[in-house]
Amino acid sequence: MPLFQKNYSAEDLNELEALGDVKGMIKTLKSPDTDTRLKAAVALGRMNGEDAIAALIHTLQNDPIGSVRYFAATSLGKIAGPEAIAPLTDALRESKHNIHQAAVEALGEIAERVRNPILFESATRKLVPLLKANQDVRESVITALGKIRDPRITQALAAVMAKSYMKPEIRMATQALIRIGKPSVEPLLQILSHAQDLNAIAAAYALGRIADPAAAPALIQALYHRHDEVRRQSAIALGRSKALMAVPDLVAALEDNDAPVRVAVVNALGEMCAKEAVETLQSMAIYDFQASVRTAAEAALKKIEA
Repeated sequence: MPLFQKNYSAEDLNELEALGDVKGMIKTLKSPDTDTRLKAAVALGRMNGEDAIAALIHTLQNDPIGSVRYFAATSLGKIAGPEAIAPLTDALRESKHNIHQAAVEALGEIAERVRNPILFESATRKLVPLLKANQDVRESVITALGKIRDPRITQALAAVMAKSYMKPEIRMATQALIRIGKPSVEPLLQILSHAQDLNAIAAAYALGRIADPAAAPALIQALYHRHDEVRRQSAIALGRSKALMAVPDLVAALEDNDAPVRVAVVNALGEMCAKEAVETLQSMAIYDFQASVRTAAEAALKKIEA
């Protein structure tokens, strides 16, 4: 069958893909048949052929059908060639057919493999305003910015995390800030100190994952927070960062009314090998009314006495 015939069959496209014939599949992107071009754009992403990048960029920029451009963007993300960053950045302006969302997700996939925030400077500038777009786009942007890991956008991500009341969005912003690491600590401390309970819990969790001792003073204050999960996550964070200055407050927190908080505090003291806590831990290992706390106290004592 001639390559450019309008009714080029799905079987023929499947054969090209099975043979790994990237050049042949690229030619089908010029077919006058929309369905053929769409399937070819999708297949090239699966074939992961770097030779296809230029052709997919041309399709993204010039194909008259939005769905074809959408899948060209998606496949560029799967191939993850850095030369696609600029055209995908330009595609962020195209909201029809959700092409901007496909471009966002593709930029995130490329950033996952090309760990160089400098290459994404222009994309980052255009992504940040999209944090005010609809929820689906906003969540894709949050994920992409986390993968890009540009420390200059921590405030923008923290603003989303602090103001959102939607758990999935808070979780995504939290993960993005964790990916960026230590530059996220200061904005996370602001959330921990001033945000609503749900957001403060996420901030304490993120600080624990980053484990920067510089966060210790604020985390110590959070041991006295009204919400038990903020207290628990703060104790975990202090243990992970091994902030020895927190030991006196952690010892005091062993009297917390909430058993999961006490378990977290006990574990933190064990991580720090805090000999100051031995006497209290010995008592808890015998007399605490929660089995989980008694078990944790026994394990902490073994670490301290090792």
